[in-house]
Amino acid sequence: MIGLILLCLAIADILLHASLMSGWFQHQRKGETNEEYQERKIDVHEVADRKNRPVHFDRFSVNSLVISIWLIICAVLVTG
Repeated sequence: MIGLILLCLAIADILLHASLMSGWFQHQRKGETNEEYQERKIDVHEVADRKNRPVHFDRFSVNSLVISIWLIICAVLVTG
């Protein structure tokens, strides 16, 4: 069970660094001028640069993946 929990934590950590929410569209607000909207608007090229990065593996996610895989393999061998 600990191996599965660590595996879920590693996956969550990897997905949190994936910038999945960086492409949300912003619409012009009521009463906002075009100049204010253009200043607040997200640059399409900046979003593409963030989303097209390689997958981010930090120390926590790598250690969690290694330990969880080892614990799952040990659990299978012990119960098998």
